[in-house]
Parts: sequence; structure tokens; C-alpha cells
Amino acid sequence: RTYWSPYYKISVRTGAEGTYNVQVNGIPHQWIDSTDQRFVTEPLYFAPYQRAPESSLDRVLVIGAGTGGDVAIALAQGARRVDAVEIDQRLYRLGTELNPDQPYQDPRVHVYINDGRAFLQQSDQHYDLILFALPDSLTLVAGQSALRLESYLFTTQAMEVAKDHLKPDGVFAMYNYYRQQWL
Repeated sequence: RTYWSPYYKISVRTGAEGTYNVQVNGIPHQWIDSTDQRFVTEPLYFAPYQRAPESSLDRVLVIGAGTGGDVAIALAQGARRVDAVEIDQRLYRLGTELNPDQPYQDPRVHVYINDGRAFLQQSDQHYDLILFALPDSLTLVAGQSALRLESYLFTTQAMEVAKDHLKPDGVFAMYNYYRQQWL
């Protein structure tokens, strides 16, 4: 299946056992699979929850929610409310349609189609866990530019704004996973 979003050409291929490979502009971007499968194949996605105090999952913010994998993990780890921020509505809709855990249908999840930094600047909420969940567009804003969609999210100022949204014992985590390497 092929779709177009404001940001890229999105191709979805069916994988083994109900998984999906999502490519953008011909580059592997996301896998859609179950939380149980992700725990077996990529347990590092659960690390932020292992480092958070057990009582601190009242409110979780996922920036870069994509097709819902990190949102499903937050729910499975006991989050009572998840604010899911995703800039690309098409990725969100694919997650609504294809994610086997159906995280976006869960009433504990509140979805915001918005830029991550803009969301933080507009919000007055405080979170137990803020996760920058692979907010990597793999796309330059203009062909002659080194500026990417997430460039303004990876700044000192944006990190300070995120810190201001943490509860006193809150946890911040971010990761970027590509080609078997974590950054």
C-alpha cells in the first residue's frame, strides 16, 4: 500500500505474523507489531519504564507517537494517561488501522496532531515520563537544506522546555534507533 502525507511518500508492506514495515521515501521508518513481540525482539524500548518509579506513571507524554508502538508500550507498562503527539496524521491513521494493540482506541490515550516542540510550548501539563520516541522524520525541510522537521526539537531550549513539564521526580528519555544502533 502506498500513501502520501504532507511530509513523505509512505509505503506499507506486510511482514511476518501480522507485522508491518513502514517506509518513508523508500527508507525503513517504523515497524508495526505487538507490544509482546517488541518486548522479545527489542526490549530496550521498555528501559524508560524500568528506570521510572513504579508510582510515577500517572501521566506519560510520547512525542513522535507515530503508528502507536511507544503508546502501546506506555499503556502496557501501566500508564494511566498518555498524551501522544505526532506531526504526521497519516502515520497516526496507519497506527489506528494496523497496530494490533490498538493503542489509539484506548480511552487513556489523548492524541495531538502537532509538532512536538509546539505542543510543549502550548501545554501547561506536567508529566511523570516524557519520551521523545524516535522523532526522526528522515526528511529535510527543503532539498538544499540540512534542516529537518525535528531540528528544533533537538535543541537546548527544547530540552529545557521538556524539563519544565516534568513532575519533580519525573523521567525524561529519548532515543533514536536505526540500523541496529542506539543513539
